[in-house]
Amino acid sequence: MRHRSQTRVNRHCALKAYAFRSRSLLSLALSRPVAPDVGSVST
Repeated sequence: MRHRSQTRVNRHCALKAYAFRSRSLLSLALSRPVAPDVGSVST
């Protein structure tokens, strides 16, 4: 039971990381000043 929940948490973390990375890449591709939030996080 605990193992199943653990795998679900891991998958959720991976999904969130992927979403954040894709969003940051998209913002960088569009324009840097457009997303100051991502820029502050990267720096």
